[in-house]
Amino acid sequence: MAFNASPSQLKILAQAVDDYCRDCGITDRDERLYVAEVVHSLFEVGAVSMNDLRRGLETAIGPARRQA
Repeated sequence: MAFNASPSQLKILAQAVDDYCRDCGITDRDERLYVAEVVHSLFEVGAVSMNDLRRGLETAIGPARRQA
């Protein structure tokens, strides 16, 4: 499967992963990879803003202990 994102979109996607993992206390590499896969899926269905990605992550995985 091809992944087409601009450099600015990639930066947003990476930041969404980093912020969610930080707020949830996720440090395990495999768990971070799972979060990244969810972010990728959200992007593929049209979530491109930080708010949309965060909302999607919290719906799919669960709310963070600390809100961004």
